[in-house]
Amino acid sequence: MSSVSIRGVREVPKGTPSVLAGNYLKAILHQAEAGRTVISARLAEVLGVSPPAVSKALKRLIKRGYVRMDARKTITLTDSGLCLARDLVRRHRLVERLLTDVLGMEWTRVHEEAEKIEHAISPEVEARLLTLLGRQGSCPHGSPILSGEVVGRPRLKRRSLLDAPPQTPLRVVEVDDQERRFLEYLDGLGVRPGTRFVIRERAFDDTFLLETGGRRVHLDRGSAERIWVQAAGKDDPPERPAAGPRPRGGEGQAPFMPASYRRPARLLREEASRRRSPRTPRTGR
Repeated sequence: MSSVSIRGVREVPKGTPSVLAGNYLKAILHQAEAGRTVISARLAEVLGVSPPAVSKALKRLIKRGYVRMDARKTITLTDSGLCLARDLVRRHRLVERLLTDVLGMEWTRVHEEAEKIEHAISPEVEARLLTLLGRQGSCPHGSPILSGEVVGRPRLKRRSLLDAPPQTPLRVVEVDDQERRFLEYLDGLGVRPGTRFVIRERAFDDTFLLETGGRRVHLDRGSAERIWVQAAGKDDPPERPAAGPRPRGGEGQAPFMPASYRRPARLLREEASRRRSPRTPRTGR
């Protein structure tokens, strides 16, 4: 059986991309979804590797049939590469939701943790997570769990904050999740998926003055181009909590669990009553 090895990662059977190969496929998909032309230099910047390392990896991905490159050096995914990239992205976003919704981790931290876990998610675990968390939801950063696979998701209606109209009610629908410091910066400003705001001013250098919840927030161009918005509506989903679900009942209590995990109150009362009641010794017949 043929195999592939990228930058020293151990060889894996054909059809199963290595961790590093998967990271390249995801990066290409993310850039394409953001509407950017994918070239080697951009991949090197996004992945934090040298241009020669990108060239070497791309040659192997092209040989595997996952990637193609045209005469202008523009990089696109083949059908098989797109399928594998979507698989990894879907598992990554499910893990992020598991970490925030079930384990109560801050939404600013889960991307890095999901990067470590996503490759170990089996199809069975993925199916159970989809049942638990929903197929048409989004990750904590606003990206759809089923990336490009669900008809009806109004993702095409989103636009970059750079292109948004002023003096119009808007809502944050998605933010770039690739840098934890950027997410913490937004969280400190109170800007996260679901935040409603109005652009009050836009300076000549593309510095924005936003008004949200009675507060005024300044954003520079570099931050604005990493935020996607759409027109606000009365049926919009609620804003994501500032730092993930908080433990209920104070320090040391169990974190939030989905409704399907909670036991009915009647059963809990009956169990508590049995624990309090002394056992009656059995007598022989």
